[in-house]
Amino acid sequence: MLMASFEDYSELSLTVLGNIPFPHGGGFYRVGRSRTVEVLKVLEECGCDSLMKKRAKEKGSKPGAVWHVYNARDADKIRDFLNKVSEEQGVKLNPHHDPIHNQEWYLDEKLRTRLYKEYGVEPYTIAQCFGDAIFIPAGSPHQVINLYSCVKVAEDFVSPESVGHSFFLTQEIRNLSDSVINTEDRLQIKNIIYHAVKDALALLQSHDPEDPKT
Repeated sequence: MLMASFEDYSELSLTVLGNIPFPHGGGFYRVGRSRTVEVLKVLEECGCDSLMKKRAKEKGSKPGAVWHVYNARDADKIRDFLNKVSEEQGVKLNPHHDPIHNQEWYLDEKLRTRLYKEYGVEPYTIAQCFGDAIFIPAGSPHQVINLYSCVKVAEDFVSPESVGHSFFLTQEIRNLSDSVINTEDRLQIKNIIYHAVKDALALLQSHDPEDPKT
């Protein structure tokens, strides 16, 4: 299993599962019964509901990854939880440490259960099959576990509704330690705001209230 770290986007993200190169060119039921059972076991451990597990067993279905997407408003609770777990393990945290932005964790079944019991926080669990698109709202902590080696296409963007949250997260990332790789403002949120306002003002200034065509 290939695991991705727990992370938090500062923008909206759309990820499409474009290819699942199964071993020996086979499909989900041609890679061996033991592998099929293993995949279904992972779906169970990840908390997939009965409909998703049923879909994974359908003929022609190609489950390639499982996502856990948390509500953006729960981000601080998750940070507090992960910092507490780190301290229990004897890890010394620096003042600018952020367990989500640093992408240091994958929440397994045990940690997800504890997070729910202690903080009342639980994710949306999604089994992504071939061709499925996963939409990640701005600021939503999330993680993904690949069931096979997958080829995915992701597109990050900023919507008008998420500009405020994206700007807040950009400022938050700037305070991280120098050891964190993902500290750059990938979407240049300040430039987006500047040019959007500039274009809006230019349009207003070109408008002649006496001319019905403008």
